[in-house]
Amino acid sequence: MDLPDYKNIMAWWRAFKKCPRPYQIIIVIVASIIVVFVAAWAMRKIAGLQWATQETNKPQKEQPRFLIWNPNVRAGSTISVFAENKSADIPKPLKVEYDGIVFPTLTKPMPKANPQLWHITLFDKNIPEHMLNEGTHKLRFAFWGEEFSDYSEIVISKKAFAPVLELFEAEVTKEDPNKVEVITVNTARGFLAAIKPNRVIKLETGTYYLSIAAGMKSKNLAWIKVYDGFEPLVHSVSNLKIIGEEGVKILIEPRYAWVLNFQNCKNIVLENLVIGHAGAGYCAGGVLSFIGCDNLEIKDSLLFGSGTTGIQLDKVDNLEFKNSTIRDCTYELIGIYNSTSIFLESSVLENTGQFNLISISESSHNIKFSKCLIQNNWTGDYMPYLIYIGEKAGPVSLIGCQIKSNKTKMFTNAIDRLTIEKTVFSDNSFLDFQDVTLDE
Repeated sequence: MDLPDYKNIMAWWRAFKKCPRPYQIIIVIVASIIVVFVAAWAMRKIAGLQWATQETNKPQKEQPRFLIWNPNVRAGSTISVFAENKSADIPKPLKVEYDGIVFPTLTKPMPKANPQLWHITLFDKNIPEHMLNEGTHKLRFAFWGEEFSDYSEIVISKKAFAPVLELFEAEVTKEDPNKVEVITVNTARGFLAAIKPNRVIKLETGTYYLSIAAGMKSKNLAWIKVYDGFEPLVHSVSNLKIIGEEGVKILIEPRYAWVLNFQNCKNIVLENLVIGHAGAGYCAGGVLSFIGCDNLEIKDSLLFGSGTTGIQLDKVDNLEFKNSTIRDCTYELIGIYNSTSIFLESSVLENTGQFNLISISESSHNIKFSKCLIQNNWTGDYMPYLIYIGEKAGPVSLIGCQIKSNKTKMFTNAIDRLTIEKTVFSDNSFLDFQDVTLDE
């Protein structure tokens, strides 16, 4: 049978009809198989192109990156490592490679840190001696089972900022207490430059952005590198008064910095000041920090948060907080550690959450709240107490206070070690303490 021209479809159809019936069936089956195979091949080709396009357009997972916020350290110091991007912001143990050697143990993440934080101590009997030598060293970080990040560098130097314990031992500058100098300033630089022993610094009305003067140093002033900037450290100074005119504000830009940090100081007075952050921060950086200080007085002042803590005390003897307010902090109102004779009088502590709000450590003693208003604070299930008292701390007392409208899970962990007199409780959500008036 002569086949027709392939372009003449009707001729092909007439030729097909002339074929015997069995041949027609065979032709139909073969043609169907060919069509199915061609269609399947075409669909796989199209699907493959679409998959390849999707894979190309799909955002690739970013490699975790980490930031060392204190890269200039002394041998034996602790470095702090923050998550620098979202892929690193995970509360997982961190492995460390230091000068090409992988640490045998993992570094645990700090709980509830935002962004995630890890602390690494550069002192260990298993660390080779050359790792503690002065100079530049390389570190890399990674989660378990993942590839190490790019290198970060630290510089070990004797000139790096002294650890806290060394500052404790520094001698407080000695001056004649009878020769007190009064200085009036109206700028942040002028304020910080005036910080010296036996000084009364008067601040004229205005806002003092301390970050403008970052890096400015003196005998009693240094700067500490934090996650997003620098914080001022006033140290080794005595007989210093900082007094503001009406409307004085002292602010700092970095969210993870203390607005003012005092170490190894004596006889410090802060009066008529508004002190706080320009923006909210988490995990580090409150308003006022005092470490290794004696005889402190804060009066007629407002400490507003956006930082983690209103006041943090460590190794402090004798603080008087009078006619003042702490509000709007992101973690707690006040932390009292290893300190004695801490008195808060006629003051307001409010609008703060989310952890234990008044924390008093094991070795703190003689803590008193008199005629204070503690209101509108809250906690979650983690660190749920309005007042947390360490097992060996005390005595702690509330005298003539008002405790109201606090949405905390619990009032205290140590009601038997807390003296309460003439104090009114109202509209609180404590699960362990009823709203009552105690007139004992």
